[in-house]
Amino acid sequence: MIQRYLSLPTLEKAQRAIWYFILGVLIFLLICGYSGLLIYATYSECDPLETKLAKRNDQLLPLLVMETLGGLPSLPGLLWLVYLVLLYRLSHWLKLYVGSYF
Repeated sequence: MIQRYLSLPTLEKAQRAIWYFILGVLIFLLICGYSGLLIYATYSECDPLETKLAKRNDQLLPLLVMETLGGLPSLPGLLWLVYLVLLYRLSHWLKLYVGSYF
């Protein structure tokens, strides 16, 4: 990661790139936190794990999406496409970040 910033032509551009990166991470964390709050608020009265609507904790977000957007054709699929692209980019960044230290 540091190599990418060092490869920029000026210090100002490197600082701007770092600020964009920090902004992106903060937006990602806010989205994750907000989705957790939405799941908690939606299922606070009825636990989907106990009612067997979901088998594991990682199935709660897809369950919420399908329950709220399931009536609209192709919208849940489009949302999952965006989600998977973001996960791919995050994994790509982690590989580069970890690879730069070892």
